[in-house]
Amino acid sequence: MNKDDEILKIACKLLKDNNINFWVCHGTLLGIIREGRLLPWDKDIDLGVWGHETDRANIARIFESAGYKQEFFFADVDSLHFRSKYKNIDINFFKKTHKIGSWQGAIANEGFLKKLIVHFAHIVHMRNLRNIEFPKNFFKKFFYLLFIVSTLILKTILSNSLKIKINNSALSCITYIGYSYPINLLRFREINYKGIFLQVPIDSEKCLELTYGPNWRVPKKDYVWHKDASNLIKG
Repeated sequence: MNKDDEILKIACKLLKDNNINFWVCHGTLLGIIREGRLLPWDKDIDLGVWGHETDRANIARIFESAGYKQEFFFADVDSLHFRSKYKNIDINFFKKTHKIGSWQGAIANEGFLKKLIVHFAHIVHMRNLRNIEFPKNFFKKFFYLLFIVSTLILKTILSNSLKIKINNSALSCITYIGYSYPINLLRFREINYKGIFLQVPIDSEKCLELTYGPNWRVPKKDYVWHKDASNLIKG
């Protein structure tokens, strides 16, 4: 069992020990079903829970008590994010609406200025700057560092009224979009993955086809979830 699998094992134990019903979803489900492993290029371990039966604050306490630092994303309402030395852990809150189960994320709208405003708000709202992920390219890293320093300086000198205007402007540049599934597909069975007992959708292949298309069995490392999925739903 490698380090990523150990992170998955610990996350599952924390949820099971606290009687929280959960299942494997998104890219984590794809890797386990398609390749029998966690995808090396996927930065997160994705676990799903039902929002109506799960208390967000309780999950935050559980993981923070275990030493995980929570990472905050501007305007993100359907997920909790926890930092790890290896893969991060995302707890995704699904909703039941009529005959559909869905999860949504917050995405910055197209356009350089809109993305810049949203990213500015994201940096301002971050509680721990250690969670910032820098580009690997030296020049991109340098300019990104300048952007962060400028943002932090502005954060200290801007008036509250101007901060509110920027915040509202950033919210107007956000689109809420995510995955949707017929509710009958969100029934689950237990599998044994490297000694870890996990819940996955009974028809995992159909769920993956809806999310990743009919060729989901073919790896696509440049997959952009909020553009390429076939089961997208907007909030």
